[in-house]
Amino acid sequence: MFLLDFESTGVSRYISSKVIDIGAAHIIRDGDHVKISDDRFYQLLDPGCVSSIYAFNYHKILRSETRGKPSFKDVFPKLKQWVTEKAQVTDNDACVFLMNHFARMEQMTLANEFTEDLKVPDNWYFADGSSIFVPRRPLAEIYKELFNREPKKKNRANYDVDILGKCISKSVSDYSSLEQSVLSILSQPVTRYI
Repeated sequence: MFLLDFESTGVSRYISSKVIDIGAAHIIRDGDHVKISDDRFYQLLDPGCVSSIYAFNYHKILRSETRGKPSFKDVFPKLKQWVTEKAQVTDNDACVFLMNHFARMEQMTLANEFTEDLKVPDNWYFADGSSIFVPRRPLAEIYKELFNREPKKKNRANYDVDILGKCISKSVSDYSSLEQSVLSILSQPVTRYI
């Protein structure tokens, strides 16, 4: 299992949503406990366009920060290789990505990025990581409840991965419980990216 988050350009009348920032971490079984690997995958991306006003107001990633960076098409093979090495998965093993938030915008963004030339592996599944917490609520609320302080508002992929990882590590008693929660999430509709 992995934690995954990305920021996007959002949508406007003229552009489809593109990934601008991506981060991931490996969830490891440490005996019976859940551990989040210190080894992370992180990359700013050049989406080839500016972010919508709404998206920019959320993540504050400037075009000057992304210009000249690799594209999603360039970075995805590296992410796929990183995932394969960390999880030691084969094409037959399910690979689950828990995301801070996996709603319509995230699904649209992934559907836009994956094309005939760049396909998401059939064994990759994306799920809303906040669904693990009952009752389901925003991750910032969960963090505040667990750590008695507000999380810093950074809205960058690597930071959101870190916050989700801390919340899961602190609140999930053992790895088997996490697996059961994830299986429950995956039994719901829309566990792929579109």
